[in-house]
Amino acid sequence: MTECAQVQQRPSEDSDMSGLLDGLYSLIDDVNQLSLQTKENLTNIIHQTSSDDDISSDDSEAEDEVTQQQETMEDLQNEMSQLEISEEASTLETLILIVEHYAKAGDTDGFQKNVRRPDLWLMTLPRPKVSDITRMADNLVGQNFPFRAALMYKCACTLYKYEYVHYPSADEVGSDTIIPNVALRGIEECMKNVLKIMLSIFEKDEYEIYFPHFVPIAYDMLTNLREIHHTDRKLKADIEMWGMLYIAVMHGKLKQVTEMHDVADTVVETILRRFKSKARRRSVYGIGLLALSTSQCLQNKRSEGSESSGEAIKSLQDAEDFPTWDDKVRIVEKAGKYFEDIEKLNA
Repeated sequence: MTECAQVQQRPSEDSDMSGLLDGLYSLIDDVNQLSLQTKENLTNIIHQTSSDDDISSDDSEAEDEVTQQQETMEDLQNEMSQLEISEEASTLETLILIVEHYAKAGDTDGFQKNVRRPDLWLMTLPRPKVSDITRMADNLVGQNFPFRAALMYKCACTLYKYEYVHYPSADEVGSDTIIPNVALRGIEECMKNVLKIMLSIFEKDEYEIYFPHFVPIAYDMLTNLREIHHTDRKLKADIEMWGMLYIAVMHGKLKQVTEMHDVADTVVETILRRFKSKARRRSVYGIGLLALSTSQCLQNKRSEGSESSGEAIKSLQDAEDFPTWDDKVRIVEKAGKYFEDIEKLNA
């Protein structure tokens, strides 16, 4: 990645900025959990959101899906053919340690050269189960090896993609098939876990060397998500947007405010393009506007930030994907409090 442009913050503003981003993350995570809180909600979304009246996309996107799928498989095969692993580095754990070593040493070239090796190793037979990999990642978190855990979650996302990228279409296996959609949710959960890891260690100086690597790891996970086909289009669109919002928070934490703004703006514009007049019925649109408002505030664009926040509150009030009315009221109140915090920072 190219070096990110940063907005310089006064030392006295750092804690306010960090607190604002923590509040944004709390809202993102809270609303995301509510949007698909129960199995019934997931089933309803899968079966109710396949209408072309609800979501639009470029015709080329649908026409090229099979080609993209084939290219994804070819890319994996090409990478695997180039993979060389010595006997000393023949286990997943060892490869993870090698990648961590380069990150800790500040060797960007070495990190970029080796970061894909654990993922590719997983493609060799016999492949482990995704659940085994996520369990290993959970254990690494508990053992206080946060960066290794993040890399392991990244490996899990690669397995999700590989297992479902060539999954047959719903027409071939039945209209109630949701396995690829489960893969999408699995990748999203891994992305959330990586962000949680980053936030949990952010104030600890001994982990600072790892911070720049969290964003490219998250982008790699997002790429895996995008390469899963034969999914419910609206569900995939929503999960992709939530993933981008998690990445926006990461950029903000790293004081990469320009990049945070660009990601948040992309979320808002993408939802408007895909869902058109119905965009404001989706909670992810309102939260995307809050993320955009936050980035505008951090760029000292006060007028634009206030306007985006006000529109975000109105959008959340109109959103129709909350499980209950009480959930909507609680989130609108929480967003209102967040809006007040933004206004205080702008004052």
